[in-house]
Amino acid sequence: MKKRRMKLLSLMLTVAVTMTTVLPVSAATVSEGAVQSQESSQTLLEGQPDGGQQEVGEQETGEETPDVKETPDVKETPDVKETPDVKETPDVKETPDAEAEAPSEDMKEEPNETPADEAKTEEPSQEGLEERQPTDTITVLKNNELKGEKIDEHWTLETVVDASNKSKQIIYRYYENLTNADTLTEKWVFEVEKSIWVKYEAETDVTPVVLSEDVYQIGKDSYYLNAKGQFASNAWKKYRSETGTEYYYYFNAEGKKDASKTGLRTDIENGVTYFLEENGEIFKNGQKVINGVTYVFGADGKCTSNYKPGWEKTADGWKWKQADGTYAAGTWILTSGKYYYLKSNGIMATYWTQVDGKYYFLGADGSMRTYWQNIYGKYYWLGRDGAMKTGWQQVYGKWYYLGKENDGAMKYYWQKIDGKYYWLGHGNDGAMKTYWQKIYGKYYFLGSDGSMRTGWQKIYGKYYYLGGASDGSMKTGWQRIGNKKYYFGGANDGVMKTGWQKIDGKYYYFGGTADGAMKTGWTSVGSKWYYLDSNGVMQTGYIKTGNTRFYMDANGVMQTGWQYVNGYKLYFKSNGALQQDVSSMVSGPYRLRVNRTTCMVTVFAKDGSNGYIIPVKSMTCSVGLPATPTPTGTFYIGDQDRWHILMGPSWGQYTSHVYQGIFIHSVAGGRQNIYNLNAADYNNLGRPASHGCIRLCVRDAKWIYTNVSRGSQITIGDGYYEPFDKPATIKLAPGTNLMDPTQC
Repeated sequence: MKKRRMKLLSLMLTVAVTMTTVLPVSAATVSEGAVQSQESSQTLLEGQPDGGQQEVGEQETGEETPDVKETPDVKETPDVKETPDVKETPDVKETPDAEAEAPSEDMKEEPNETPADEAKTEEPSQEGLEERQPTDTITVLKNNELKGEKIDEHWTLETVVDASNKSKQIIYRYYENLTNADTLTEKWVFEVEKSIWVKYEAETDVTPVVLSEDVYQIGKDSYYLNAKGQFASNAWKKYRSETGTEYYYYFNAEGKKDASKTGLRTDIENGVTYFLEENGEIFKNGQKVINGVTYVFGADGKCTSNYKPGWEKTADGWKWKQADGTYAAGTWILTSGKYYYLKSNGIMATYWTQVDGKYYFLGADGSMRTYWQNIYGKYYWLGRDGAMKTGWQQVYGKWYYLGKENDGAMKYYWQKIDGKYYWLGHGNDGAMKTYWQKIYGKYYFLGSDGSMRTGWQKIYGKYYYLGGASDGSMKTGWQRIGNKKYYFGGANDGVMKTGWQKIDGKYYYFGGTADGAMKTGWTSVGSKWYYLDSNGVMQTGYIKTGNTRFYMDANGVMQTGWQYVNGYKLYFKSNGALQQDVSSMVSGPYRLRVNRTTCMVTVFAKDGSNGYIIPVKSMTCSVGLPATPTPTGTFYIGDQDRWHILMGPSWGQYTSHVYQGIFIHSVAGGRQNIYNLNAADYNNLGRPASHGCIRLCVRDAKWIYTNVSRGSQITIGDGYYEPFDKPATIKLAPGTNLMDPTQC
């Protein structure tokens, strides 16, 4: 209740001081919320009651103003601001009661004479004002009718002027609920002429409440009132709350509490120093340090002593002298924003000092160092508290390693910590690095924890090889890991390659996403087969594995079925192997070609308009010796015989005449029967051995005899490209009268 009274008094006095202008009215009472003039505010600031009524602007006689708030005369009458009576009347400014010191406890006494009475000779015209009895000072309001202008959530303000005696009232009303006038709980009236406050507890009350000397809230301000309603001004007042807490408040010339008058005060009592908290409470039984000076306050709140501790230089060194004259020892002190440590003998510590198991660096001046410090060429992190840190420390978002216990020096370069390697930057850096780092020309990957990664690592979805346990450098180019080869790109790449890769103009195939190993030999990619040599290089053209020939196109894909290769039409099996005998697939007519260089006979069939470009089969032969060479050129098959006598005489089987004395025949024997062979002659098949004829085994001579008809073309020459391999021959054991092993 007292706090509410204080707010109520403060608000009422504010309006009382600022509102003295006499407004024109049509009845004895001016409506709520009337606007106050600047001149009236100036008068009340000096603590004076009204010095008389100002002139009121003329109103049209006989016309009643139904709503004072809407009358234009209130805001527009020039007489309110320009009337010389308010500013120039000597009675208002010179009345001795306005600034006289209150006779009792700084309370203002009711003046002996009313300035309004002295100013009666200058009364403004009463025209348009309804006469009112002097005793009728309170306006009776209807129930549930909110009076005055709302100034906050509870208070309203109204100014009432009595036209009959020029008296003015400033009325504050306090409502628990402003929407319902029945909830009015307090009504304060400031009698301007008497300069006193009167309190009523109901709108219709005519008997004031008896006040006790106390602080009251009126409107938005607080006032110190005595039993007569007079307010203290330009004075300090001591106030005790219901709980016994004591406060000092200062009330200004207008009687309002000045909340800014707090802190260290020497103006309350002569020769006495108090400290007031922000709410005005008197600080007791304690100390306050203000501007470096320590103030000691007793149980009554009065300062009993004050002192300013300081440094004192002794023969032993600097010491800190305390207020009681003793020296601080074995403790920290804070002065001028810096910490110092006094050793057990009271001497100020310097440089490295151990306190409670922690190391501090105190500098030559003894002040404690904090944060990063370069001490004797090494960096130390001393934190905000000044204690030297060790081990891993996060500083400003970065990690540093400061050595083990009792070390504290920041580490650089590569450091092996708890079995792991970390890169802590070059000198004067020390920050732990993470992720990819180029160090001395090599790349390393340091995880989010800063530890160096080694071996195989999957980083951002790609595979890298970072060397052995003590290596960690990213590998590039060709690398053999275990018994497999991998390729990791160029100097600044390092990504394990997969799939097809063109390297130095050659194609290689590396395993899938998580494999990456270089492939060799036959490799299936999708539905296609490729052949990669022992170095991993993709092969094109003819390749031969074992005794089987394959053909890979320009893209390295193994071919199957009929294919045109190097001017020939060839057939490749479903497994890609070249079919070197298609006699069962291709019928005649056929042509023959003899290659003296390779000692081979190749049979060709016709491919439509493309000519004889289908190799049908190949045979191993012997052609003439250099002294008796087989003639070259194009010839045509003549007579063909089962047996034919040859030089020697000797007999050949399945002969086909070529030219003059040149025949195609089996290896000749001495008699006309199948047991006539000399092993030495037979084993010469595949190299020049005849007198010009073309020797074959019985099987091949018979195939030509049977399938190549008379008149078929035969071409003899040297250095032909052979689409088929040279067939192997069967070797006979030494002896005579032997049978050809192909005889059937």
